[in-house]
Amino acid sequence: MMLASSFGQGLLVGYTISQRYLYSQPIAFITPMAVSFGYGGIAHRARGDRIMILGASLGAAVSANIAIGVMTGQLSSSYDFLALGYVAISGVVMQLLFHDAHWTRGHSFQNLHNALYNLFKGMTFYLFGTYVE
Repeated sequence: MMLASSFGQGLLVGYTISQRYLYSQPIAFITPMAVSFGYGGIAHRARGDRIMILGASLGAAVSANIAIGVMTGQLSSSYDFLALGYVAISGVVMQLLFHDAHWTRGHSFQNLHNALYNLFKGMTFYLFGTYVE
């Protein structure tokens, strides 16, 4: 079910932003990857301290996005806005997971994460993008 939903979301996002162009945008998988590495690096030392876990996880994601933007020379307002939005979405989903960690339907959180990424990306393309004919 999640694969079909992700496929449908991808098609809709592709259709929505197909005529828009952004100067630069962060690589979308960098944020969740950096969040997971940040979480893995601090989870044992944090001993359940939610602020420490969120700070390390989201700080790693911001740092990774900014570092990659600097290395590739693509830092712009659209890049920063998308990167910070991706990090904020990851933070919201992490908070939901902390609250409902005993809930066994983890795929719902993954689907929510994917849907919010797509929604935010579409909104950013319409705010910062230029129309291409």
